[in-house]
Amino acid sequence: MALYEAMILLENNFARENWEKAEEILTTAVTKNGGKVENLVKWDERKLAYEIKKQKRGTYAVMHFSTPTDSVKKIENEFVHVEAILRIMILRDTDGLEVPEPSEPQNVIASY
Repeated sequence: MALYEAMILLENNFARENWEKAEEILTTAVTKNGGKVENLVKWDERKLAYEIKKQKRGTYAVMHFSTPTDSVKKIENEFVHVEAILRIMILRDTDGLEVPEPSEPQNVIASY
């Protein structure tokens, strides 16, 4: 089994009001497909650069999990079918279980 890192963007209201439900949905998708969740962290709430599914804000979550390589696509497909998930990115984690703290948003007025 390989270690993977998933960055998940959730609807802000759903994540704020139903975090336990969000955790359950995410962990069930992994365990149901033969994987094991190593950690799941509610990371940060941010204003989005553009609307996604009519949402202007989103909550990020970071999850590390181990699973057989052939299960990754199945897990990703399960995430895609959850309405509260706006975006998902799954990468193979070669660095280990390091979850960085979210950086402070920066207001960039202009860059040349």
